[in-house]
Amino acid sequence: MSDDVIEVSLAFTERPVKVKEQSGNIRNLVMREMDGDLRDEYLSNMTKGVKVDTASGTATMKSMKGIHAALLCRCLYEGGELVPATEIHAWPSSVQAKLYAAAQKMNGLGEDAEEEAKND
Repeated sequence: MSDDVIEVSLAFTERPVKVKEQSGNIRNLVMREMDGDLRDEYLSNMTKGVKVDTASGTATMKSMKGIHAALLCRCLYEGGELVPATEIHAWPSSVQAKLYAAAQKMNGLGEDAEEEAKND
């Protein structure tokens, strides 16, 4: 057992996000770390799309449809309101991928999350 002190902050991590529309207009959004309820809702929705092969113990996604928007619509805010998934779906895939990677890191999700937690 380790005697190391674990220090945490209850302040949610936030990052400004600037989205340049085709018209040239700049939208100022905020990416905000999810609370426990939003995180659990997201993870529950993601597990619905997982198929487990009981013989081999491997898990695969049935469908990747909407995976980026499912996370982003729980952490991107504009004027204090969450940006709807329907809007995020219309954004270019490169924009969704970049924001998705940032949201995964911010929320401790993805392949590197466990390793980062160990190093803190």
